[in-house]
Amino acid sequence: MRDPDVYTDAGVTYDLRFRTAPLHLENTVQGFERWRTAQVLGEHLSDHTLDISVFYNRETNPYQVFTFDPSAVLDQSVWGDDTVWGDNTVWGGDIAGSDYNFEFKPKRQKHSTVSFEFHGHPGTSPGACFELTELLLECTTRGGRMRLPATRKL
Repeated sequence: MRDPDVYTDAGVTYDLRFRTAPLHLENTVQGFERWRTAQVLGEHLSDHTLDISVFYNRETNPYQVFTFDPSAVLDQSVWGDDTVWGDNTVWGGDIAGSDYNFEFKPKRQKHSTVSFEFHGHPGTSPGACFELTELLLECTTRGGRMRLPATRKL
C-alpha cells in the first residue's frame, strides 16, 4: 500500500524531475525573443539540491545547467530547543527560511523557445523536496528574424 508520507521506493530515495513545455512570447516573429533573467518562487519542503537545465529551440540537450543548494541560502535552524525552552516547535509559526525565491541569468539570451527541466536530488532525509509555485521570466522581443543554423539552409 502506498504511503503519501514516505518518499522512498523499497528503501531507496528517488529524484523529482519535471520539464516545462517550450515557452515563447506571443505575437513575435517566430517567437524570437531575448530572455534576461528567470526567478523561481516556491516553498522549501525538505533537504535537497536542485538542478535547473535550460533547453533552447526544442533542442534535446541542455545548453546550460544551474545548481541551487537551498541549505547554503535558507536558514533552516530552529532558535532554541527542548532542553532550554521545553519544545522544538518554532515559536510564532513556520520557519521564515522556507521561502523559495532565487533568480538566475542565462549565458545565452536569444532564442525562439526556451524550456526548463527541474531536477530535485533529495538530501539525507528524503521528503517532498520543494513545491514550485511560480516561474517568472524577464523577456523582451528582439528585432529582426530568427537566424537558422547552417544545417537548415539550402
